[in-house]
Amino acid sequence: MFFIQINDPYVQVGNTVQGTVEWRSSGTVPRAIIIAAAWRTEGRGDVSLGKAGELRVPYDPSRPLSGVPIPFAFDIPAEGPVSYDGKMLRIIWEIVAQADLPMMADEKSALAFRVAVRMP
Repeated sequence: MFFIQINDPYVQVGNTVQGTVEWRSSGTVPRAIIIAAAWRTEGRGDVSLGKAGELRVPYDPSRPLSGVPIPFAFDIPAEGPVSYDGKMLRIIWEIVAQADLPMMADEKSALAFRVAVRMP
């Protein structure tokens, strides 16, 4: 189970989204915890996807991953895209967390945040 915290859920293009991700194990040791700032489209037409950045924290036997907050900071590109919630199209930004689990389906969770145009 993931606990995702974003310091500020409203970010302007060209700024940084920051926070922490904490994963609680159900007993399985992951190969890694992967955290990404990603955007996707929903609605009519083709689906588009993109990432502003990704952090991969590999398993280390000397440092447990379960129950430990992992900080992240991703720069949002100045060219966006910005969040949009229209009738025919949505652009959704999320922090996506994934536990890369051996021999089983990966555990995933996401928390949305808004990206806005930079105000002069």
